[in-house]
Amino acid sequence: MLVPKPGEALSLQEVKELEFAILADFASFCKAHNWRYWIAYGSLLGAVRHGDMIPWDDDIDIWMPANDYYKMLAYYKEKKDTSPIGKNLELLCPETDCNSYTVFGKVVDTRTVTSEALSTAKVNNMGVWIDIFPLYGEKNSRFLTSLGKTIVYLLLVCMQISTIANRPKHTWKGKIARPLLTPLAKIIGYQRFGVAASKLLGKWFNSFDKTTMVFASDNLSRHHRKSIFKETIYVKFGEGRYPIPRRYDEFLRVEYGDNYMTPPPPNDRQTHELNARWR
Repeated sequence: MLVPKPGEALSLQEVKELEFAILADFASFCKAHNWRYWIAYGSLLGAVRHGDMIPWDDDIDIWMPANDYYKMLAYYKEKKDTSPIGKNLELLCPETDCNSYTVFGKVVDTRTVTSEALSTAKVNNMGVWIDIFPLYGEKNSRFLTSLGKTIVYLLLVCMQISTIANRPKHTWKGKIARPLLTPLAKIIGYQRFGVAASKLLGKWFNSFDKTTMVFASDNLSRHHRKSIFKETIYVKFGEGRYPIPRRYDEFLRVEYGDNYMTPPPPNDRQTHELNARWR
């Protein structure tokens, strides 16, 4: 167990140790309430390929069905003063924290503070975290799915203008929307756009359990077959065993290519350039 030393920097290994501790508390929290979750994205790749986090990676990603995610969010808001997830842990998202800059959740260790090289001041000053990505069901109509995602995208552009400002402008939608929406975003405030986007995602799109295709709010353009998540298995991830989709191979091949079990050369190994220290 790590002993906090105020002001002292955390090594990459210590950051990972903290993240696994957050994950263990989050897993217990979900188990107590029968909420489903799976190890996601690069963390899933790490679990399958290394039985651990990817050696050069520095974060943990989780998927949750959106209907379970919003149940968790409501419970957390009601019990927030009792630290329901675990001691020194908070759930950050637009609905719970005015400084949240995402439309997904982050479970944060409040004893720490971090900064990312590509982030602005509003993103910094947040503790070591794990990411919780709700999975939404696409509507049966392609038009309604596209319409809903476009509205969400515009809300996200407004939110990101004052936070991670360099993302939307690289897309053609961002180049058009950014000049038009910047004044409005600065007047209204980015948190309100985040809350609006989260509510729209939860109400517009289908329940995870009543759909055939799912997507997460961190990548509106990518979707996956819900059948990937039909069955769950538990695999070694760090010192514990955690749930992943039984059909993980289908997801990993789409996301990382057919050779995902082969680590990339050193020059292609991406990190978040995360710096962390004790408060």
